[in-house]
Amino acid sequence: MNSVIKRCAFFVLFFSFFVANAQNDFKIEEESISKEFDALKGYTTFSLGFPLFFGDQFLSKGYSIKSPSFNVDFNFTIYKRFYIGLGFDYTSLTVERPELVSPVDRSDLIHYRVNGGYYLVSTKKFLVDASLGIAVSRIRNAKGNVNFYDGGWGISADINAGYNLAKQLNVFVSVSQQADFFNIDTSAELKDFFSKAYALTPSLGIRLVFK
Repeated sequence: MNSVIKRCAFFVLFFSFFVANAQNDFKIEEESISKEFDALKGYTTFSLGFPLFFGDQFLSKGYSIKSPSFNVDFNFTIYKRFYIGLGFDYTSLTVERPELVSPVDRSDLIHYRVNGGYYLVSTKKFLVDASLGIAVSRIRNAKGNVNFYDGGWGISADINAGYNLAKQLNVFVSVSQQADFFNIDTSAELKDFFSKAYALTPSLGIRLVFK
């Protein structure tokens, strides 16, 4: 838990640096901003996330995460500051307490997501945006050579702060809040335990911008 807290604190400090410097650098006219947004046709992001599950639910109580999650998104601008896009993320889960969840060898959490977002800041150096998403959520469980799935849906809220290394290359940090709602066949007494999952995920990645 201490390593998780230290990791989250690092991302918060790093994220705060981006936002503070972006605000100081944001001294250009609205017309110039609009032109920059018009020129931004879309971008693809690749990032590694560090999910922190919390609450009295099965993912936080029965599993641990040994490696970062992998995320990829493609977004394109539809009007000035607004964009929409598609996203995918994959998290490998290690079963720590099979008596609470299921006697499986391993599980994977997968999201297929639709995003909608808004550019908060866009300068020559910085790009800060916020987005909301809705996702199809799936848990893939493996026991020996047999795979079986549990499904549901989820919602997410993200804020991303990036620094432009080059015209079409941006490095960014982000913080995401995800809530999942699963339809898992279980007893009435355990329904609440298995029906929800909450995660706070700091991430670090690169963004390839298309002009």
